[in-house]
Amino acid sequence: LYNQAIENFNASNDEVALTKLDLCIKMDSNRSETYRTLVGHYVSKNDLSKAKEYVDLGISINPSYILYAMGSELLEKEFHSSKNDSNPKGNMQLIMDAESMCLQAIEMAEKESEDSGSLKIKLFLLNLEMGKNQKAIDISNELLNVYYDNPDLYFNVGVLYQRLATQLYDPATRAYGELNSGDTLDSDMVINIYQDFMQAKIYAEQSKEKFLEANDLETEDTGSRQAASEMRNLIKNLKDIYLPSIKEIADSQGINLNE
Repeated sequence: LYNQAIENFNASNDEVALTKLDLCIKMDSNRSETYRTLVGHYVSKNDLSKAKEYVDLGISINPSYILYAMGSELLEKEFHSSKNDSNPKGNMQLIMDAESMCLQAIEMAEKESEDSGSLKIKLFLLNLEMGKNQKAIDISNELLNVYYDNPDLYFNVGVLYQRLATQLYDPATRAYGELNSGDTLDSDMVINIYQDFMQAKIYAEQSKEKFLEANDLETEDTGSRQAASEMRNLIKNLKDIYLPSIKEIADSQGINLNE
């Protein structure tokens, strides 16, 4: 009966196929493949609500790591759909729930001695999306030891370090501008700007390295070379302009930067 349903899907007889799959559930509700097929069908039709119903039903009757992984992907899709002009960050609860389901998928896969590598890559990307930078770094360090020939992974780790670099660089350059326009100098502000510039440089160098490694592994350029060039320019600005200048300011005011 299940095979007949698949044949009908392949022949574009969706209604017949769905009827047969409903019969499959009535005859053997423990068969995980039935739920996975139904989820896949409704995702292909962009009916995420119906797809989620079958994920939840399948998990409640016969949980499997594949169903948890599918549930995680559905929640991630919902999260991206929830972003709009009035809510640019989207519904963060959805992405947190996606992480939770991904973790459950990994746990079940490892208990069943299945390869959890792709799930861990997904977990890394979810943490990257949520801005859990340190957790994403920890996961990426583990993954790069195993998937050292995956250009997408190197690229996304590059994105992570790029984000960390710019999160420090942008506000530090604004503070530097305020520092130069003020009448008095705050020694703590000078030290903080210097430390942020130094850490931004470290992150930018790591980002550039990962983008270049991604470029070396790619069969065609997907933007990693341009991304590496942007990080190279940021590093140059720090080394040639901002760091020498902030050091000069500190020296002129007798401020110890604790280099």
